[in-house]
Amino acid sequence: SNPYNIRTGSLLIAGKTLTVQQGTNCVFQLDRTTVSFPTIPGSGVLRPVIVTASGPLCNWTATTSDSWITIVSGGTYVSSATVRLSAAQNTTGAPRTGTVLIAGQTVTVTQ
Repeated sequence: SNPYNIRTGSLLIAGKTLTVQQGTNCVFQLDRTTVSFPTIPGSGVLRPVIVTASGPLCNWTATTSDSWITIVSGGTYVSSATVRLSAAQNTTGAPRTGTVLIAGQTVTVTQ
């Protein structure tokens, strides 16, 4: 059983290398899949997303390609953790929607 991330090993058999890879049993659960910010968020307005990992060595990341969303607490994690998001002021005059990919799952951010 492998409760951690994918692991790889190798064997040398008759002068040839055999690489063996074992899949992972890591499962991630988010406490929310949507986050909302006011048009003019005050200084320090953060929205947490709690990630629960099924094992102590389950690696995951948090990323976004939306320039108005900031991942405040970092982007690479091991095991369970809280991702904190912030948003820049919305000067467009219209509601906007962006996304953050956390542990392979999409969180929709609206403002």
